[in-house]
Amino acid sequence: GNSDYIRRLFEIDKTMLANKPLMYHEYLSQFEFKNIVSISLRLNENGWCRNFISKYINYLKPEERKNALTYNSAYLNFMNGDFKNAIRKLREVEFTDVVYQLDSRVVLLKCYYELDDIETFFYHASAFRIFLLRNRNISDYQRTINRNLIKFLTKIVRAGTSKTKLTQLKKEISTEKNVADLKWLEEKVEMLI
Repeated sequence: GNSDYIRRLFEIDKTMLANKPLMYHEYLSQFEFKNIVSISLRLNENGWCRNFISKYINYLKPEERKNALTYNSAYLNFMNGDFKNAIRKLREVEFTDVVYQLDSRVVLLKCYYELDDIETFFYHASAFRIFLLRNRNISDYQRTINRNLIKFLTKIVRAGTSKTKLTQLKKEISTEKNVADLKWLEEKVEMLI
């Protein structure tokens, strides 16, 4: 979570991209691609990220390009505050891998929260919980951090404008470090207090 190290990793990735050592048999891993997108967006390097996606999408294996482009474009839309287009794009993601399934569900949950679409938010949160419960390909760690995200984000929605409940929730979140997108979640609580 230390942004100094994230910045260093970002600079290392840029250097490696220039020298192509991230390639494996002429292709860039779809997961390395996704990680670079995530890191650049965490650093608010959205313009760089947009250029990276358009320039390097053709470095992925042909069969992985469409899904990688769709998911990563959706995530970029989310980070740019274009939640409706993020949702539209995420509906096109093919769930060929549990990573895309988890991350797409997380972004969808956050989009519904941001749009204040409470009914859809609760429906999606419930479906996400069931998915975590039933899917055997999810590690215990991934299951835990995503369950905690759902739990805390649901509590934020239910707390409404109650400063007392939100302050208590902020303390509860600060003691639990196993939460997906913890920094984003903390920012959401802080904005409401």
